[in-house]
Amino acid sequence: MHRHFSNSHTSVTRIISAAITLVVASGFAADWPGWLGQARDGHAAPGSVVPKSLPLDPKRVWAFPIGEGHATTHGRHVTTPIIDGNLVMVASKENSLMGVELTAEPGTAKWQAAIKWQTKDHFVNFSSPVAVGGYVYGLGPNRDLFCVETKTGKPMWSQEGFAVKSAEYAHLAIIVLGENLLILTETGEVVLVAADSKEFKELGRAQVCRSNWCNPSYAHGKLFLRDDRELICVDLLP
Repeated sequence: MHRHFSNSHTSVTRIISAAITLVVASGFAADWPGWLGQARDGHAAPGSVVPKSLPLDPKRVWAFPIGEGHATTHGRHVTTPIIDGNLVMVASKENSLMGVELTAEPGTAKWQAAIKWQTKDHFVNFSSPVAVGGYVYGLGPNRDLFCVETKTGKPMWSQEGFAVKSAEYAHLAIIVLGENLLILTETGEVVLVAADSKEFKELGRAQVCRSNWCNPSYAHGKLFLRDDRELICVDLLP
């Protein structure tokens, strides 16, 4: 089924159209700034060193304790680790959002991992956040969209109203479109938000489907998603 925005949403589509020219997000060539990588397609970044086969006993480069698994009722640890430079960010409902800093020991092949920052004010349950322009955007415990600085964990802003379910069940899907974020809410709204660390800026909003926990795909100006009844293609171009 192919759906278009109605004429009442022309302002949304014009803004999204401009954003599409900037689809490739900025960042380090081998970074992994969100769920399924740079292009949200599960592909390693161009130029990445890739294996031709696998060793029988893969070597652990480092490991760092972050929690006790399903130690509590909703002890989920399912968010994608986000890589931004030498920081790896990971989150769970019980163990907060944290930035783990990696450093190489001089003259050796050994690495050290240590928590650089940690915040329980912006923990993430299972909706993987994204990193863009030195900041992390995700769904927080107050059903809010938040912005946190990657280097320090400093909260920049938060905006409520991006989920209706309780924190342990709330879901939000985020796709980076250049300088903007394309967001699908659990109630079926698609929202365009500026990836601006200074303030929350909503650029457009439209209803596109029913209740969902979908992580949509974006290609050729179209958003592919599903709800509890339909597989849907939404045309985001005017």
